[in-house]
Order: sequence, then structure tokens, then C-alpha cells
Amino acid sequence: MKLRAFGRKVIVKPDPDEFVSHSPEITRILKEGKIIIPDAYQGALKKVSCTGIIISLGSECRYGLKEGDRILYGRFSYERVGEELDSLRIVREEDVHGLIDAD
Repeated sequence: MKLRAFGRKVIVKPDPDEFVSHSPEITRILKEGKIIIPDAYQGALKKVSCTGIIISLGSECRYGLKEGDRILYGRFSYERVGEELDSLRIVREEDVHGLIDAD
């Protein structure tokens, strides 16, 4: 599937280490898409950050971003494409908090 962004949106491939778990078993279960009762894993999964690589930019983007840039975006400001934990994300350009340099 080839996905292309429109307007002032960007499509991001999230970094694979975005989620860190205290338990490898919890991480495995989440990646398989199984349902977990919240009390059973409270505190087991820690959201580290929302970072990823831009794979597509809309035609109206104006902040100087380009494909291949690694960015930091809002924790709750994306729409996931697909059901998997590591699926592509659609992010509004305004919700990109910063550009991560490769230093």
C-alpha cells in the first residue's frame, strides 16, 4: 500500500523503540494486538516519546520539513493507519514539535 499525505499533514513511520515495557511479555502481547485489562498492566508500559521518520508530506506543508526527517510529534495528536502498534501515523503539521538532528 502506498499512502500519500494531503494538505498540511505528514505521514510518519514511528521509531520501533517508541514503547518500552518493564516486561518483555507485555510488549509481546501488545505487539500481537491482544486485549489487556488495564489494572493487569498498569505501570508496565511506559510511553517514551513519539518520534519517527517522515515518509510523505502534504503539498501545503510550510515549515521546511522534508521526507526522511526524524521528528518529535504530539503524544495524542496522530491517527494510526492500521491496527498494529507500529503502524504508520498521520500527523498534522502543527503537531510536529521539533526536528531531531542526527548528531
